[in-house]
Amino acid sequence: MVNRRGYFQFIEIALVVLLVATFFFVFFPRAEISFQKFNDANNLEHIGFGVLKSIDDAGVIDAYIMAIVESSNFTAMSWYIKDSLPATINSQVEFATNSTYCYSENGAVKACGLFLNESMSKPNIVRADYTYSSGINPNPITIHLFLWRKL
Repeated sequence: MVNRRGYFQFIEIALVVLLVATFFFVFFPRAEISFQKFNDANNLEHIGFGVLKSIDDAGVIDAYIMAIVESSNFTAMSWYIKDSLPATINSQVEFATNSTYCYSENGAVKACGLFLNESMSKPNIVRADYTYSSGINPNPITIHLFLWRKL
């Protein structure tokens, strides 16, 4: 009877080792993929903010944002922004004058954040925000830059 108890203990230990090994092999790759997606989203956000900051430092925003926001050249601004991004990144730009109304890339007035609702099928969308204010325009303008990787 002593041999059988040792045999069953060996079987139990082997099953526990097998269960722990299965746990590690099943769940760790998912954690690694999640971490990679987080890093990619964080990198996209930093790239977007860096592009918006460099465009402001170069004086491009000053050249195209006018005192009357409606007369601003949003199309030219969006081209500057998109040309500054790497070819592997897609983007969409919104120009917000307050929390309710935004101007799209072509200057049409729409509700802010509408792009997110229309594009939920696109995975891993990241938003970089940059608030611009000048002496010409008393109201600050926030540029929402939505970024995602091309598939």
